[in-house]
Amino acid sequence: MNQQPFKNISKVAITGSNGFIGRHVVRALREILPKIKLVLVVRSGGEIENDSENSGVVVADIYDESINFMELLGNPDALVHLAWGGLSNFSNSNHEAIELPKQKVFLTRLIERGLAHLVVAGTCFEYGAIEGECREEADVSPILPYGRAKNDLRITLESICETGGCTLAWARLFYMYGAGQRSSALHAQFVAAAVAERETFDMSDGEQVRDYLPVEDVAQMLADCVMFGHNVGVVNICSGRPTRVVDMIGEWSKELNYHPLLNCGVFARPAYEPDSFWGSRKRFDTLVRGNVEGC
Repeated sequence: MNQQPFKNISKVAITGSNGFIGRHVVRALREILPKIKLVLVVRSGGEIENDSENSGVVVADIYDESINFMELLGNPDALVHLAWGGLSNFSNSNHEAIELPKQKVFLTRLIERGLAHLVVAGTCFEYGAIEGECREEADVSPILPYGRAKNDLRITLESICETGGCTLAWARLFYMYGAGQRSSALHAQFVAAAVAERETFDMSDGEQVRDYLPVEDVAQMLADCVMFGHNVGVVNICSGRPTRVVDMIGEWSKELNYHPLLNCGVFARPAYEPDSFWGSRKRFDTLVRGNVEGC
């Protein structure tokens, strides 16, 4: 496929723009599309970085069904949708019972009112208990309510976008780390231990294989999906590099110049995670990045 990046984008809206990933996506888009108008969507009381004359901030609850969001956002050409509640607990039934229906209403109405391009954050948890490399064409069987809800949303959006004339990039996010991540995340815990100069660091056995990517790289990949603009479909946002958790911590140790004694086996692994689990980068690198860089 030899498609050129989308030429008609003049305005991009971003939900979750003040979140861990969102802040980095805003920066990435400002760098590669400096003249594009960004509309940063934030809930009331949220803080947001806005140091550009080409950015506007909309304070609103995206689940307020009385609002015409296409109009409120100034009829954007594209939306990067990162907002999702309850991310501290992937097992919470509210992902399916409460979050999913509201997400469907919000996004469906935008598409029906003329949104041309949609980039949505999915999750590697959609794959379920797959062992080894995860490819986008694989049959999925999500175990967690969060993964099931995201997968259900994807199926709904694929159908609506096909009839509504909206192109879709469904970005399955794997493991990521970096500035602004919640304190319970492994990397954030390790950084906190480094700052405190603790002599030991408690962790799981560390033998599980995962796919880690700095959040800046995640943001760049999402920005590329915006630039590409065509109907990408499902694409993994990952490193494509299988890495043992204990080896990943070794890399962080070198970066931080912090070398504690690792207390391996203190914590049990999450029961829902496979032993070996990483993503394929082939589809993204050939379809999205290959075309974006080649324009």
